[in-house]
Amino acid sequence: MNYLRESIHYKNSIGSWLEKLENNLELGHIKFTAKENLAPTSYHRGLFLACYYMKIANAIGLWNEISDSKRNSYTNFVKSFQKQNGYFLDYFMLTKMALGATVSMLPRGKVSRWINHIPQCIRAETRQASSTLLMVDKIPKYLLPKPFKQHDEAKSFISSLDWSYPWSAGSQISHVLIFYYMNSQIKNDLATENLIDQILGCVEDYQDKKLGVWFKGDVSSAIMINGAMKVLSIFHWTGKNLKNSDKIIDFALSQPFEQGGCSFLNRLYVIYISSKYCKSYKVNEIRDLAKRSISEVLKYKNNDGGFSFNLKKAQKRYYRAKVSRGGSQSDLHGTVMFTWVLAICYKILGVDNDWNPMKP
Repeated sequence: MNYLRESIHYKNSIGSWLEKLENNLELGHIKFTAKENLAPTSYHRGLFLACYYMKIANAIGLWNEISDSKRNSYTNFVKSFQKQNGYFLDYFMLTKMALGATVSMLPRGKVSRWINHIPQCIRAETRQASSTLLMVDKIPKYLLPKPFKQHDEAKSFISSLDWSYPWSAGSQISHVLIFYYMNSQIKNDLATENLIDQILGCVEDYQDKKLGVWFKGDVSSAIMINGAMKVLSIFHWTGKNLKNSDKIIDFALSQPFEQGGCSFLNRLYVIYISSKYCKSYKVNEIRDLAKRSISEVLKYKNNDGGFSFNLKKAQKRYYRAKVSRGGSQSDLHGTVMFTWVLAICYKILGVDNDWNPMKP
């Protein structure tokens, strides 16, 4: 396969599909799906949609080719959702998320998950919005929330996390550390940099010396990989020193090739970030995985030009909020995910194109 030629073709087809989603909408707004879209496309609503557009455009090398007015419309729209306390809040979508969680969780007795759902959504949305801005060399209007001021507070928080669920623990600690890192970029602060180093030192206590990944107790390999993806995103952003990177690669390569879904991306991302710290390690095996990954991704490519989150079927919900009726078509989330995979694969294979792996 001529990967350079194919990447140019995919960039053009995805770009055309994005234009259809923007058709007849105010600059900064975009649909989630071309047909049967249920996501907001007007007024001060749809923060996640603008972030998804920016991520895709940056991943395929389109962002710097669009007009200044269009780039400014998207970045200013994303910035407009940030409040002075640092959080990014899309009240319309948060209401839909709360309603979806109430209907799906409470009847099944999942009260604690229901209580925590919206706070977790707010942290995730804040991380996504701020990281999307930094991705295109823009900064938020305000500093992000600071959960801790002292090392001891952070240490207590880390020890309180349930590392037998490393996906959840890794997600929560990565939110905290990436918030700190982003603040250090917004306002150069040596004390914040030192606190990041101290917190990462505490996270090391949960890194398994044999496998290289972070967990405690009896945990499935798939969940270990998903948790490692969350923790490694910290190293991707901060560039801090990563220990046992070769062991992480060995463990990830030993796992079965999962077809589709987030687990497939998580394993590839874990190997990609770890390989940055031992560039001559298992090179051929990693290249073979990248080639196989490209073949898998293309199963999710649709005739409309984009990718669907599910095989030939659009995603219906975003944090339990209904955003489309599904159907055999592409969606923004699937296209974010699979352009990310392709961008990683192209980097691993040394394809000389303008695709960019995103930082989650």
